[in-house]
Amino acid sequence: MHTLLAQTYLEISAVFAAAGGLLLVAPRFGGPQGFQRVTGSVLLVAAALMLVPMLRLAGVGLAAFVLFLAATTLISRRRYMAAAPVVAILFALIPVTLSP
Repeated sequence: MHTLLAQTYLEISAVFAAAGGLLLVAPRFGGPQGFQRVTGSVLLVAAALMLVPMLRLAGVGLAAFVLFLAATTLISRRRYMAAAPVVAILFALIPVTLSP
């Protein structure tokens, strides 16, 4: 169980690092100017914080905040199928908070 939880936070951190990196290098997707860079930077910071055991909860909190905002934005625009994976990743953060 201990190694499974340890592996989980590494995988979740890698997902957030990849998403943050993509948002920094991808062409602008039509949101407000600078929004994509700020979101990508926040996701990279969250991924880095999750790798440090003393700061893991701060990283999870930051990532959860970004995911919550993304999910509520998608749901308010009635894009339920796009919101489903966001909510799934939000729930995947729960085991990360339990990892040592």
